[in-house]
Amino acid sequence: MKNSQNTSGFTLMEMIIVITIIGILMSIVTLPYNYYMDRSRVERTIDSIAQEWMLAHNNVRNGVLTVAKDHNAYLFVELEKGKDGITLWSSTGWDSPRTLYKTISFDRNIQIQDFSGISLGTATGITYEIMPPYGKWAFFTGALDQNPTFGSTGITMTIGYMGASEESGRARKILLRPYYDN
Repeated sequence: MKNSQNTSGFTLMEMIIVITIIGILMSIVTLPYNYYMDRSRVERTIDSIAQEWMLAHNNVRNGVLTVAKDHNAYLFVELEKGKDGITLWSSTGWDSPRTLYKTISFDRNIQIQDFSGISLGTATGITYEIMPPYGKWAFFTGALDQNPTFGSTGITMTIGYMGASEESGRARKILLRPYYDN
C-alpha cells in the first residue's frame, strides 16, 4: 500500500505566509497611491477651472451665451472659501435677476482654500462679472452694488484638500485673470 501524499504543493501554513506577504506589500503600496491620486485630483480640478474660466470669457464675448433674442448675457462667477465648486449665473444686466448657467463641482474633498491679489482684504467670497459685448470684466468682493475691484493681473485662488499645503502637492494656486482688456 502506498502512502498518500499532498500533491497540491502548498500546505495551509505556506498559504497563510503567502497571503500575509501579499497583504503587507499591498499596504505599503496604498499610501503612496493615495497621495499621488490626491495630487492628480487637484491637477484635474485646476485644469477644469482654467478651461471653464476661458470658455466663460469666450462665450460672453462671442455672443454664444444669450438670455433673450439678440441680447447677449452677462455672466457672473461666484467663488467662496470653503466651497467645493464654482457657480456661474447668467443675466441681462448686473441689477437683473440671475438664472443658473452652470455649476462646476470639484473632485471629492477638494475646496477653495484662500484668495490673494488686488484689494481683497479678508474677503470670503468673490463675484467676477463678465460684461457683453466685448468681455469687459470686474471683480467684486461684496454686493454687486459696491464699487468693483479692478486689476489687470486678476486674483490668485488656492484650492486643495483641507489643511493641505502647496509643498505637499495636495493644494495649488491658480491665477484667475481676465482674458480681454477693459
